[in-house]
Amino acid sequence: AFIHARTEGHPLFMVSLANQVFDRQPDHQTMSQWLLAWPGSPFDVAIPDNLQAMIESQVDRLTPMERDVLETASAIGVKWSAGLVATLLHVDLAEVEACCERLIRYSNLLTAAGATEEGEVAGIFAFNHALHIDVLYSRLAPAQKLRLHRRIGQFLEQCRESEQGVGAADLAQHFEQGRDFGRALRYLREATEEALYRYANREAQGYVDRALSLLDRMPPSDRDGPVVELELRLQRAIIRRAMNDMVGSIEDYSTVQRIAEQSGQRAWEIRALLELGRVMFWVDRQRCLRLADELAARCRDMKDDLLKAQVLGCCGGWRIHLKGWDEQGARDCYAAMDAVKPTRNMQMLNARIALHASLESYRSRYRSSIETAREGQEVAKAVGDPQQYMVCSSLGIISMLHVGEWASARREIGQALQMARRNENELGIAVFTLEQESVDISTAPFQLMDRAFRE
Repeated sequence: AFIHARTEGHPLFMVSLANQVFDRQPDHQTMSQWLLAWPGSPFDVAIPDNLQAMIESQVDRLTPMERDVLETASAIGVKWSAGLVATLLHVDLAEVEACCERLIRYSNLLTAAGATEEGEVAGIFAFNHALHIDVLYSRLAPAQKLRLHRRIGQFLEQCRESEQGVGAADLAQHFEQGRDFGRALRYLREATEEALYRYANREAQGYVDRALSLLDRMPPSDRDGPVVELELRLQRAIIRRAMNDMVGSIEDYSTVQRIAEQSGQRAWEIRALLELGRVMFWVDRQRCLRLADELAARCRDMKDDLLKAQVLGCCGGWRIHLKGWDEQGARDCYAAMDAVKPTRNMQMLNARIALHASLESYRSRYRSSIETAREGQEVAKAVGDPQQYMVCSSLGIISMLHVGEWASARREIGQALQMARRNENELGIAVFTLEQESVDISTAPFQLMDRAFRE
């Protein structure tokens, strides 16, 4: 599979790469052991020298125009528009298309892939093999690569503005390669949002990782202080929590708290501690209680009444659930909800609403708990917090079972299970699967009786 992925199943390429792997593996390892121990992806393996020389020889036999077209296209990617290549080379579109048609007929390098549907009609072409792209791209000088990627990014940016379906991830890649880090960062953040919308959490985390690495390469004057890093780390913590990576989530929240404290960002520091407490509620309850005490002490001299109410409400809710009923904690919870709800601040509501639904259930106000949990689901979807959505789902399901709404609970479990699967949250999948089985077992005799009566 490793060799097939790198060579895309081409027989000659597979044999050549297999021979290279065989020659490089240590004497004490089999080929399978060497491949399993390889730290990177298959695409990090260098092209064998004989294969590189064979493709180079094929390229050298082409005309200068054909080489220019192919080398320029290799900076774009697997599939590309002849119109973009013509723009980059400052030549006529018809000339580029004619060149590509010749390459399709007389070489195995390209294939036709349709035509553009918007703007100027231009042919779309694709490389037949990724190894061809690698060899062609390696022929470009570093400065030439940088200029090409910048110009490709600017061209695609114009296409995106005219709604021609250009992905933010493609723009980010070209601006990153062109060392325009400000634009690359902006489009990586847009790509993260696009991935989260599709529930592609691992892809989204990869974009945030790249964005954070770009920040380290940017001059301090372009970084807008610590705020961008705080936003990125907070977003990655939420993504990790959605996938039940609590260790990674705790690491990011702790880093946000430390950076905020060092830079004097008091509101960010409090928010990080609140989010950290929400994670600790599930994984380390003693530490959650210590955080509640720390936050309560910090908010004594807090001038922001809304944030103060939010802090006291969270601390009160945690204490009630972890230590038992406390009237003062309940009053703080209700006061926080009363303070936050009129603001329609989705982030604050998202932090509050699950605790409020839980408190209503705790007081046997199950109908109110169900309605609050449903509201919490909508808020969680609005702010992109799948973990909180699943928590609200679980609270609503419990209250539905208390009032005998078994069919509604069954539907809610199905939706929550779907959300857990989309986000690869193994704990959520296990919990909701068990709940589903439990409800099915409990309701089975009633379903059989109902069917018998109907018959």
